[in-house]
Amino acid sequence: LHNGAMAQYIETLPALCRKAVGLMWKRAAQVICLSRDMEAWLDRDRLCHPEKRQLIYNGISDPASDVALGRSGAQPPTILFLGRLVEAKGIKV
Repeated sequence: LHNGAMAQYIETLPALCRKAVGLMWKRAAQVICLSRDMEAWLDRDRLCHPEKRQLIYNGISDPASDVALGRSGAQPPTILFLGRLVEAKGIKV
């Protein structure tokens, strides 16, 4: 589960669709979350058995931590952004 607005999206679905999504997650061999917030949402709404859930953070380090550790090189960092150019993605940050 990647989408930060997943909970809001699921809540807008018709009841039968919400039930189908919940059933799919409950029957899945594993559900992968990219944040603790998604895990908490699954737990709160009992949408997935905790033993079937796996937390795997996005694999991108914070460039600020490299600077704080003294890893700044002569070249400025190159930043690649893959996503929609919308406020919710934190583009300004």
